[in-house]
Amino acid sequence: MGFINMKEYTIIYKDGNSEVAMFPNKQSIIDKKFGGNSDAFEKEVKMLQWTTLSMRYVEDIKSGKINAVISTADANPYGWRGRV
Repeated sequence: MGFINMKEYTIIYKDGNSEVAMFPNKQSIIDKKFGGNSDAFEKEVKMLQWTTLSMRYVEDIKSGKINAVISTADANPYGWRGRV
């Protein structure tokens, strides 16, 4: 049996509630929580947030736009530590 890479997603609903859940990808969220109905997902969910390595991603469900920001203080935009 293969290994499935799970991510921690924060699901932010349009009614202001949110929940944290583990899923391998966005389609799995739609399948498991919304019975595979992407229209219901888009109607109820405002944003998805997840983190991979040192990046934090936020997807606006309505526009489909994904913003990414560095999520760790250890990230060095100049390259390896100590080099400028």
